[in-house]
Amino acid sequence: MAGPEEISYDAVMELLLMRHGPAGDSRRWLARGRADAERPLTETGRRKTRRAAEGLARLLPRLDLIASSPLLRARQTADALARLHGEATRSQWAQLRALR
Repeated sequence: MAGPEEISYDAVMELLLMRHGPAGDSRRWLARGRADAERPLTETGRRKTRRAAEGLARLLPRLDLIASSPLLRARQTADALARLHGEATRSQWAQLRALR
C-alpha cells in the first residue's frame, strides 16, 4: 500500500470523504477490554456501507485512490469501496485516525 508521501497528484483533484458505517457500541467494546481500533462494523453497518458504496459507484464509476485510517471499521468501509473500484490504489494513513 502506498503512503501519502508516495502518491503523485495531478494539478486538479476531487476529494470525496466517506465516514465508516455504523460500528458496535464503543463503551461496551472497551468494557470488555478490547482495543477500539479493532471495533468492527455491525451487520447493519456492513449492509449500509455496501449499499452506500454501490450508490457511489453509480455516481463515480472510477476512483483513483481509496485511503483509510488503520481502524478496522474504516478498513472494512474501504474494502466495500475497493470491491467496486478494483483499479483504485489502496492506502492506509495513520493521519486519518480520529483524535479524541
